[in-house]
Amino acid sequence: EAVGHLRKMREFRSIPIIAVTAHVSPQEEARAMAAGCTAHIGKPFDTRVLLQSIAHLLKGESITHGT
Repeated sequence: EAVGHLRKMREFRSIPIIAVTAHVSPQEEARAMAAGCTAHIGKPFDTRVLLQSIAHLLKGESITHGT
């Protein structure tokens, strides 16, 4: 819900949003992406994966690792 509100604001439309959640099913990942998230990382997560994801997104690259 919060992502939807952010995406409605012009200043947040192009900013990457990573969903970090304990909900790791493919359905939950699809739900996060449909809500406007740029990527999804399941908990528990490796800090290196999160940092690499942020680096990729800041360079305009997509993230392909999934949950």
